Amino acid sequence: MEKSLLQALKIMEFKWLFSGQVVSDFGNWLSFMAVMIMFTYHWELPPEQLALLPIVIAIPWIFLSPFSGVWADRFSKKKLMIICDLVRSILTFMLIFAQNIWSVLIFIVLIHSVATFFDPARQAAIKEYVPENQLLQANSLSQLSVQISKVLSPTIGGVIVAFWNPVYAFIINSICFLISAILLSRLPNVKKKMTPNIESKETKFLSELLSGLKQIVRSKYLIIAVLCVFSMMFFIYLYDSYIALWSKEIGIPSTSFSLIISGIGLGSVLGAFIVGSFGNRIHPIRMILTIPIMNGILFSIIGLGGINVISLNVVVWFIIWMMIGVIGAGIPIAFATIIQTETPSTMTGKVYGFAQSIINIPILIAPLIGAKLINLLGIGYVFLISGLTFSVMSFVALIIFEFNKRTNKISDNIEMESREFNTPSS
Repeated sequence: MEKSLLQALKIMEFKWLFSGQVVSDFGNWLSFMAVMIMFTYHWELPPEQLALLPIVIAIPWIFLSPFSGVWADRFSKKKLMIICDLVRSILTFMLIFAQNIWSVLIFIVLIHSVATFFDPARQAAIKEYVPENQLLQANSLSQLSVQISKVLSPTIGGVIVAFWNPVYAFIINSICFLISAILLSRLPNVKKKMTPNIESKETKFLSELLSGLKQIVRSKYLIIAVLCVFSMMFFIYLYDSYIALWSKEIGIPSTSFSLIISGIGLGSVLGAFIVGSFGNRIHPIRMILTIPIMNGILFSIIGLGGINVISLNVVVWFIIWMMIGVIGAGIPIAFATIIQTETPSTMTGKVYGFAQSIINIPILIAPLIGAKLINLLGIGYVFLISGLTFSVMSFVALIIFEFNKRTNKISDNIEMESREFNTPSS
């Protein structure tokens, strides 16, 4: 199992790319946890202000991603990623001077604006460095980096915020970005594939910008994947910013709240291992549609706890949140794999940028709707209702997909399932 998953690390270029991601992911989650705990437990901000955090994170991804995706395909991926890491290091360090929610949010907008250039370049680099039959394993490892950071960073971040000061988390994150830049400097330059330049710069840029959207529209699998993740993001962000509030409502102390987030990360680590080892046996679209059904049921159980229908101890809640992580790990892995396999290497950045722009749109409104619903119904009912709706909608979509697959309405006979996603393990 591990041999199959770790096969991509034998590729030296991917090894340096992955190493840089591990370091920067750790720093990212460390400072994110520091901000969440600081907002909820130290400053005791109301739900409406807590909702601003995911919104300001989403704004750059919605409005800048299509443009930054063009630049990611135009320029050296290596140089672009290094510059982004250096800029993010400076901006993260500046967070130590932020004294109120508004100054913190401004720096977060700037940091994620830079990230919109980094991520499409990284996705395009993976496409260039990794053979197609190992893309799922490479994406699983990338997801492992994110989720291992969720396991370690919340615990360390919780200790830092509880016993020292959040500024230490920001300083560590700043250093992590510097280390990531050094590791990425070991990468060879990706050879740029030239295309005939028969248009003016302005016209060519607009044409490249729209080509990302056109590629999504032309591919059945990209359309399904983007629509599914779009819907999933809406339901998740109804309550995602309020996990700390749910934890506080049912009596979990701040020191134990970080364990809940770590549980999600630990489960996601296990889930990424499973998907990376056995995911080739499951069509990624089927994976994207099935996962929300199971997680919706778990969210409903969490909602029942929030309205005091059931009462469980911290250990049981930890296990439930861990299972959510195990099951949900396949979503980003399958999504990234579909984008890479359904997109020419000269367009990976543009398609990824447009896809990120679309799937992040719900974050602008879902947290605010969630805040209103929490004030109206309570945090427990928001989890319960959204979880049940999440499951039912995904189940209906899965039935439609399976029916259309069998009647050849969606298909190229799903040859992609056997050719691209069921390659023999080495």
